[in-house]
Amino acid sequence: MLIVVALSAASAYAPLARASLRTIVQQPRSAASPVALAKKKGGGKKGGKKGGKKSGFEWAASFEIKPTESNALRELTETAATAYKTRTGKTLPTSMFVDPNADIPKAVWNSKELCVLVVSEKAGDKPAEAAGDSDAAAEAEPSPPAETVCTYLNPAAAEAFGFTGPEGFKSLIDKPLPELPCTVGGESKYESGYEKKLTRREGAQSQKEEPSVMLQEVERWRLEKMAVVDGKLATETVGVAYCWKSWGLPDGTTCTPGGVKVAPKLDPAQVQAVIEAQGVLVRKLKEDDGLTNADDEVKEAVAELLRLKSLVEE
Repeated sequence: MLIVVALSAASAYAPLARASLRTIVQQPRSAASPVALAKKKGGGKKGGKKGGKKSGFEWAASFEIKPTESNALRELTETAATAYKTRTGKTLPTSMFVDPNADIPKAVWNSKELCVLVVSEKAGDKPAEAAGDSDAAAEAEPSPPAETVCTYLNPAAAEAFGFTGPEGFKSLIDKPLPELPCTVGGESKYESGYEKKLTRREGAQSQKEEPSVMLQEVERWRLEKMAVVDGKLATETVGVAYCWKSWGLPDGTTCTPGGVKVAPKLDPAQVQAVIEAQGVLVRKLKEDDGLTNADDEVKEAVAELLRLKSLVEE
């Protein structure tokens, strides 16, 4: 009996329920303001092109792996550090390896005292017309000789070439660097006290003022790794690593990473000769040219004379 009453009640209220549901569906939810609609459609600052987030494709196109995150460069840096210790029995000459648990690639990259650079041989590209599969084409057009390419350098090394800042390495990495040989003298695998003159590259910040530099007290060593060649395990040469702490300018100034410059040491005898020549210039200005101590030329000449005399006292 109860079930029949319930079904009757439900059937009685069914039309009313359907009417109420129809009313709810047909009735708009709310009267949205133009501002709200604009934001919803992407007309606001966040949804517009200006100031909005990049699309996935744009972000992927602009993404760049840092040298300390690149697997290839990290492996190359660790190989250089390990090979140095194998060749010399000590760690790289810098305080950055005091912590045995330090991240070597990051330590080398962030070093403010040690310049590290690696060069490798890269096979030359064949001319387009000779890039065929036939043996005749290969014999007619021999492959060009391999060239030395910079495969790694930290910002400190880039500074020696005149490129400053964390992005300076981009001006040299994967670029030809024929000045630094990809070999160590003879059959030796390590050499110290090496010096080499380098020409500043086009685009370097100080190329005009300092067109060339001399790397001083350079250490260089061969990098090798085990590889399977013709089905046999053999030692393969990876390249040559270079490290140095200072470089010299043509005027004798010594430079170290961070923009530090130290003037060359002066020979007292040479300074004395310059002082005498400056004294002759002051007398000439007064006696021959008729100038007085109130004239700017005499003031400048006298100031330089006093500066030179102070150098002798020091």
